[in-house]
Amino acid sequence: MDIAEREFVLKTINRIAQEQPELTIIFISQRIEDILPVFTSGMILNSGVIDKVGSREEVLTEENLKHAFNIDVKLIQSDNGRLWAITD
Repeated sequence: MDIAEREFVLKTINRIAQEQPELTIIFISQRIEDILPVFTSGMILNSGVIDKVGSREEVLTEENLKHAFNIDVKLIQSDNGRLWAITD
């Protein structure tokens, strides 16, 4: 997907999640910036094994992502609450 289509899909998912909070949404992505703030729980798989599971704040940390991807990661939070992974 190009950027415009990706953002359209993410906005649609966000809208549905806000309008129907009782709905369970399973979202799978390797792109940290696609994990919307509306997702409250998460899991990191590492080589097919559950490495971390918990709240969004517990799972999406620089340390956990470094362990999962074997690369130093710095997380930047944008004004809309989305996290962006930066590497050197």
